Amino acid sequence: RYDGTAMGVAKVRMAETLVADKDQRVIDDPYAKNFIIGAWAMELMGAEVIHKKYDEFWPGLYSMIVGRTKFLDELCRSGCDQHGCTQLLILGAGYDTRCIRLNLPIPCFEVDQPEVHVLKKAGLDCLTLTDEQRSRAHLIPVDFNEESESSSEGEGEGEGESLPSTLVRQVESYEGFVKGAKTIVLFEGVTQYIPKESTAKTLKQLSKLVGKGSVLGISYVNEATYSSDPQTVKEAIGVDQDILKSNLKTMERMGEPWVTGWSKDSFQEFLSAHSFQVKEDACISDLEGKYFTPRGVTAAPFCKVERFVYAELI
Repeated sequence: RYDGTAMGVAKVRMAETLVADKDQRVIDDPYAKNFIIGAWAMELMGAEVIHKKYDEFWPGLYSMIVGRTKFLDELCRSGCDQHGCTQLLILGAGYDTRCIRLNLPIPCFEVDQPEVHVLKKAGLDCLTLTDEQRSRAHLIPVDFNEESESSSEGEGEGEGESLPSTLVRQVESYEGFVKGAKTIVLFEGVTQYIPKESTAKTLKQLSKLVGKGSVLGISYVNEATYSSDPQTVKEAIGVDQDILKSNLKTMERMGEPWVTGWSKDSFQEFLSAHSFQVKEDACISDLEGKYFTPRGVTAAPFCKVERFVYAELI
Protein backbone atom coordinates (compact mmCIF):
# COMPACT_ATOMS: atom_id res chain seq x y z
CA ARG A 1 0.00 0.00 0.00
CA TYR A 2 1.06 3.60 -0.61
CA ASP A 3 -0.23 4.49 2.86
CA GLY A 4 1.41 1.79 4.99
CA THR A 5 3.36 4.02 7.38
CA ALA A 6 0.67 6.73 7.32
CA MET A 7 -1.88 4.20 8.55
CA GLY A 8 0.56 2.88 11.15
CA VAL A 9 0.88 6.36 12.67
CA ALA A 10 -2.90 6.85 12.56
CA LYS A 11 -3.28 3.55 14.46
CA VAL A 12 -1.12 4.91 17.27
CA ARG A 13 -3.25 8.05 17.51
CA MET A 14 -6.40 5.93 17.56
CA ALA A 15 -4.98 3.60 20.21
CA GLU A 16 -4.05 6.51 22.47
CA THR A 17 -7.58 7.85 22.07
CA LEU A 18 -8.90 4.48 23.30
CA VAL A 19 -7.18 4.92 26.69
CA ALA A 20 -10.10 4.74 29.12
CA ASP A 21 -8.89 7.46 31.47
CA LYS A 22 -8.93 10.68 29.44
CA ASP A 23 -6.51 12.31 31.88
CA GLN A 24 -3.88 9.71 30.92
CA ARG A 25 -4.12 10.36 27.18
CA VAL A 26 -1.10 12.24 25.87
CA ILE A 27 -2.96 12.93 22.61
CA ASP A 28 -6.59 12.60 21.55
CA ASP A 29 -7.68 11.99 17.97
CA PRO A 30 -11.32 10.98 17.49
CA TYR A 31 -10.90 11.12 13.71
CA ALA A 32 -8.00 8.69 13.24
CA LYS A 33 -10.20 5.58 13.11
CA ASN A 34 -11.78 6.77 9.87
CA PHE A 35 -8.49 6.21 8.02
CA ILE A 36 -7.76 2.75 9.40
CA ILE A 37 -8.61 -0.62 7.92
CA GLY A 38 -9.86 -2.83 10.74
CA ALA A 39 -10.53 0.01 13.19
CA TRP A 40 -13.37 -2.04 14.66
CA ALA A 41 -10.88 -4.75 15.66
CA MET A 42 -8.69 -2.17 17.40
CA GLU A 43 -11.70 -0.98 19.39
CA LEU A 44 -12.29 -4.56 20.55
CA MET A 45 -8.63 -5.03 21.51
CA GLY A 46 -8.36 -1.83 23.51
CA ALA A 47 -5.47 0.54 24.12
CA GLU A 48 -3.47 -1.62 26.53
CA VAL A 49 -3.32 -4.64 24.21
CA ILE A 50 -2.43 -2.50 21.18
CA HIS A 51 0.34 -0.73 23.09
CA LYS A 52 1.73 -4.07 24.19
CA LYS A 53 1.72 -5.42 20.63
CA TYR A 54 3.59 -2.36 19.36
CA ASP A 55 6.22 -2.84 22.05
CA GLU A 56 6.57 -6.52 21.16
CA PHE A 57 7.29 -5.52 17.57
CA TRP A 58 9.51 -2.52 18.37
CA PRO A 59 10.02 -1.59 22.05
CA GLY A 60 9.20 2.05 22.69
CA LEU A 61 7.92 2.80 19.16
CA TYR A 62 4.36 3.47 20.29
CA SER A 63 5.37 6.07 22.89
CA MET A 64 7.90 7.62 20.52
CA ILE A 65 5.17 8.30 17.95
CA VAL A 66 2.83 9.61 20.65
CA GLY A 67 5.56 11.95 21.93
CA ARG A 68 6.43 13.14 18.44
CA THR A 69 2.78 13.87 17.73
CA LYS A 70 2.37 15.83 20.97
CA PHE A 71 5.60 17.77 20.38
CA LEU A 72 4.38 18.92 16.96
CA ASP A 73 0.84 19.57 18.22
CA GLU A 74 2.27 22.00 20.76
CA LEU A 75 4.47 23.57 18.10
CA CYS A 76 1.37 24.21 15.97
CA ARG A 77 -0.42 25.86 18.87
CA SER A 78 2.52 28.08 19.76
CA GLY A 79 2.99 28.93 16.09
CA CYS A 80 -0.51 30.40 16.06
CA ASP A 81 -0.64 31.88 19.55
CA GLN A 82 2.90 33.18 20.01
CA HIS A 83 4.48 33.53 16.56
CA GLY A 84 1.58 34.95 14.55
CA CYS A 85 1.60 32.27 11.86
CA THR A 86 -1.40 32.48 9.55
CA GLN A 87 -1.30 29.12 7.75
CA LEU A 88 -0.16 25.52 8.27
CA LEU A 89 1.77 23.58 5.62
CA ILE A 90 2.27 19.84 6.20
CA LEU A 91 4.75 18.01 3.97
CA GLY A 92 4.21 14.26 3.73
CA ALA A 93 0.93 14.68 5.60
CA GLY A 94 -0.34 11.10 5.36
CA TYR A 95 -3.46 10.80 7.53
CA ASP A 96 -2.62 13.81 9.69
CA THR A 97 -5.76 15.30 11.26
CA ARG A 98 -4.37 18.45 12.88
CA CYS A 99 -6.38 20.64 10.52
CA ILE A 100 -9.57 19.49 12.25
CA ARG A 101 -8.62 18.11 15.68
CA LEU A 102 -6.51 21.05 16.96
CA ASN A 103 -9.13 23.66 16.03
CA LEU A 104 -6.47 26.03 14.75
CA PRO A 105 -8.02 29.21 13.29
CA ILE A 106 -5.88 28.99 10.15
CA PRO A 107 -6.04 27.10 6.83
CA CYS A 108 -4.07 23.86 6.51
CA PHE A 109 -2.36 22.83 3.27
CA GLU A 110 -1.39 19.16 3.18
CA VAL A 111 1.21 17.90 0.69
CA ASP A 112 1.64 14.20 -0.10
CA GLN A 113 1.68 11.65 -2.89
CA PRO A 114 -1.41 11.69 -5.12
CA GLU A 115 -2.28 8.10 -4.22
CA VAL A 116 -2.33 8.90 -0.51
CA HIS A 117 -4.50 11.96 -1.04
CA VAL A 118 -7.14 9.89 -2.84
CA LEU A 119 -7.44 7.69 0.25
CA LYS A 120 -7.25 10.70 2.59
CA LYS A 121 -10.11 12.45 0.81
CA ALA A 122 -12.26 9.32 1.05
CA GLY A 123 -11.69 9.27 4.81
CA LEU A 124 -12.46 12.97 5.20
CA ASP A 125 -15.66 12.59 3.19
CA CYS A 126 -16.91 10.05 5.76
CA LEU A 127 -16.47 12.43 8.69
CA THR A 128 -19.18 14.62 10.16
CA LEU A 129 -17.51 18.02 10.03
CA THR A 130 -18.66 21.61 10.01
CA ASP A 131 -18.31 23.70 6.88
CA GLU A 132 -15.60 25.68 8.65
CA GLN A 133 -13.59 22.52 9.40
CA ARG A 134 -13.83 21.34 5.80
CA SER A 135 -12.84 24.76 4.49
CA ARG A 136 -9.56 24.58 6.42
CA ALA A 137 -8.38 21.32 4.81
CA HIS A 138 -6.58 21.59 1.46
CA LEU A 139 -4.89 18.57 -0.18
CA ILE A 140 -2.02 19.24 -2.61
CA PRO A 141 -0.47 16.25 -4.48
CA VAL A 142 3.36 16.36 -4.82
CA ASP A 143 6.02 13.61 -4.82
CA PHE A 144 9.18 14.82 -2.99
CA ASN A 145 11.64 12.57 -4.83
CA GLU A 146 10.16 13.28 -8.25
CA GLU A 147 10.05 17.01 -7.76
CA SER A 148 13.62 17.07 -6.49
CA GLU A 149 14.83 15.23 -9.59
CA SER A 150 12.96 17.59 -11.88
CA SER A 151 14.28 20.66 -10.06
CA SER A 152 17.88 19.46 -10.32
CA GLU A 153 17.49 19.03 -14.08
CA GLY A 154 16.45 22.66 -14.36
CA GLU A 155 19.09 24.20 -12.15
CA GLY A 156 21.55 26.68 -13.60
CA GLU A 157 25.18 27.07 -12.59
CA GLY A 158 24.65 30.23 -10.57
CA GLU A 159 23.03 30.49 -7.14
CA GLY A 160 19.31 31.20 -7.40
CA GLU A 161 19.06 30.40 -11.11
CA SER A 162 17.01 27.20 -10.69
CA LEU A 163 13.58 27.03 -12.27
CA PRO A 164 10.57 26.91 -9.94
CA SER A 165 10.21 23.37 -8.57
CA THR A 166 7.06 21.29 -8.51
CA LEU A 167 6.65 21.96 -4.79
CA VAL A 168 6.90 25.73 -5.18
CA ARG A 169 4.68 25.85 -8.26
CA GLN A 170 1.90 23.66 -6.92
CA VAL A 171 1.76 25.12 -3.43
CA GLU A 172 2.06 28.80 -4.34
CA SER A 173 -0.56 28.44 -7.07
CA TYR A 174 -3.02 26.69 -4.78
CA GLU A 175 -6.00 28.92 -4.01
CA GLY A 176 -5.80 30.35 -0.52
CA PHE A 177 -2.10 29.79 0.11
CA VAL A 178 -0.33 33.08 0.80
CA LYS A 179 3.25 33.09 -0.44
CA GLY A 180 5.65 34.82 1.96
CA ALA A 181 3.32 34.61 4.96
CA LYS A 182 4.50 33.42 8.37
CA THR A 183 3.73 29.73 8.23
CA ILE A 184 3.87 26.67 10.45
CA VAL A 185 5.61 23.95 8.42
CA LEU A 186 5.59 20.29 9.48
CA PHE A 187 7.92 17.70 7.97
CA GLU A 188 7.11 14.74 10.23
CA GLY A 189 8.40 11.21 9.78
CA VAL A 190 9.60 11.84 6.22
CA THR A 191 13.32 12.63 6.09
CA GLN A 192 14.44 9.03 6.77
CA TYR A 193 12.69 7.86 3.58
CA ILE A 194 14.34 10.27 1.15
CA PRO A 195 17.99 11.19 0.31
CA LYS A 196 19.55 14.13 2.12
CA GLU A 197 19.66 15.96 -1.22
CA SER A 198 15.86 15.75 -1.45
CA THR A 199 15.44 17.18 2.05
CA ALA A 200 17.95 19.94 1.25
CA LYS A 201 16.09 20.96 -1.91
CA THR A 202 12.77 20.86 -0.10
CA LEU A 203 14.10 23.22 2.59
CA LYS A 204 15.50 25.52 -0.09
CA GLN A 205 12.11 25.61 -1.76
CA LEU A 206 10.40 26.32 1.55
CA SER A 207 12.43 29.52 1.91
CA LYS A 208 10.80 30.68 -1.33
CA LEU A 209 7.31 29.85 -0.10
CA VAL A 210 7.13 31.08 3.50
CA GLY A 211 8.10 34.26 5.31
CA LYS A 212 10.84 34.93 7.83
CA GLY A 213 9.87 33.90 11.34
CA SER A 214 8.02 30.86 10.02
CA VAL A 215 8.09 27.86 12.34
CA LEU A 216 9.41 24.46 11.22
CA GLY A 217 8.62 21.19 12.98
CA ILE A 218 10.74 18.38 11.55
CA SER A 219 11.87 14.92 12.64
CA TYR A 220 14.95 12.95 11.67
CA VAL A 221 16.52 9.58 12.43
CA ASN A 222 19.58 9.39 14.66
CA GLU A 223 22.45 8.23 12.46
CA ALA A 224 23.48 5.74 15.18
CA THR A 225 20.47 3.71 14.01
CA TYR A 226 22.59 2.46 11.12
CA SER A 227 25.70 1.69 13.20
CA SER A 228 27.28 -1.76 12.89
CA ASP A 229 28.28 -1.68 16.57
CA PRO A 230 25.60 -3.25 18.86
CA GLN A 231 26.76 -1.26 21.89
CA THR A 232 26.56 2.05 20.02
CA VAL A 233 23.04 1.23 18.88
CA LYS A 234 21.89 0.21 22.35
CA GLU A 235 23.38 3.24 24.09
CA ALA A 236 22.30 5.84 21.52
CA ILE A 237 18.98 4.40 20.40
CA GLY A 238 17.83 2.33 23.37
CA VAL A 239 16.93 -0.66 21.19
CA ASP A 240 18.80 -3.94 20.69
CA GLN A 241 20.53 -4.04 17.32
CA ASP A 242 18.93 -7.34 16.30
CA ILE A 243 15.44 -5.93 16.84
CA LEU A 244 16.35 -2.74 15.01
CA LYS A 245 17.80 -4.61 12.01
CA SER A 246 14.73 -6.81 11.80
CA ASN A 247 12.39 -3.83 11.80
CA LEU A 248 14.43 -1.95 9.19
CA LYS A 249 14.20 -5.02 6.94
CA THR A 250 10.44 -5.01 7.49
CA MET A 251 10.33 -1.41 6.27
CA GLU A 252 12.22 -2.46 3.15
CA ARG A 253 9.75 -5.26 2.46
CA MET A 254 6.93 -2.74 2.81
CA GLY A 255 8.59 -0.71 0.04
CA GLU A 256 9.41 2.17 2.41
CA PRO A 257 13.08 1.70 3.37
CA TRP A 258 14.91 4.12 5.65
CA VAL A 259 17.89 5.63 3.85
CA THR A 260 18.95 8.72 5.82
CA GLY A 261 20.11 9.76 9.28
CA TRP A 262 21.98 12.59 11.03
CA SER A 263 23.74 13.29 14.31
CA LYS A 264 22.30 16.09 16.46
CA ASP A 265 25.14 18.45 15.56
CA SER A 266 25.13 17.65 11.85
CA PHE A 267 21.38 18.18 11.60
CA GLN A 268 21.66 21.56 13.28
CA GLU A 269 24.37 22.52 10.77
CA PHE A 270 22.23 21.15 7.93
CA LEU A 271 19.25 23.30 8.91
CA SER A 272 21.45 26.34 9.51
CA ALA A 273 22.83 26.02 5.98
CA HIS A 274 19.27 26.42 4.74
CA SER A 275 18.46 29.44 6.97
CA PHE A 276 16.60 27.54 9.70
CA GLN A 277 17.77 28.16 13.26
CA VAL A 278 17.21 25.27 15.69
CA LYS A 279 15.39 26.27 18.87
CA GLU A 280 14.82 22.79 20.29
CA ASP A 281 16.03 19.29 19.41
CA ALA A 282 14.57 16.50 21.55
CA CYS A 283 14.19 12.74 21.69
CA ILE A 284 11.45 10.85 23.53
CA SER A 285 13.34 10.63 26.83
CA ASP A 286 13.56 14.45 26.89
CA LEU A 287 9.75 14.63 26.71
CA GLU A 288 9.04 12.16 29.54
CA GLY A 289 8.70 14.80 32.26
CA LYS A 290 6.83 17.22 30.03
CA TYR A 291 4.11 15.06 28.48
CA PHE A 292 4.02 11.65 30.19
CA THR A 293 4.86 11.92 33.91
CA PRO A 294 2.23 14.64 34.61
CA ARG A 295 -0.40 12.20 33.29
CA GLY A 296 0.78 9.34 35.46
CA VAL A 297 2.20 7.36 32.54
CA THR A 298 5.65 6.71 31.10
CA ALA A 299 7.22 6.62 27.64
CA ALA A 300 9.72 3.96 28.74
CA PRO A 301 11.33 1.94 27.31
CA PHE A 302 12.71 4.94 25.44
CA CYS A 303 13.07 4.40 21.69
CA LYS A 304 15.41 7.20 20.63
CA VAL A 305 15.53 6.34 16.94
CA GLU A 306 13.96 9.66 15.98
CA ARG A 307 14.59 13.19 17.17
CA PHE A 308 12.12 16.05 16.93
CA VAL A 309 13.11 19.62 16.06
CA TYR A 310 11.57 23.06 16.35
CA ALA A 311 13.33 25.65 14.16
CA GLU A 312 12.62 29.10 12.76
CA LEU A 313 13.33 30.59 9.34
CA ILE A 314 15.74 33.49 9.79
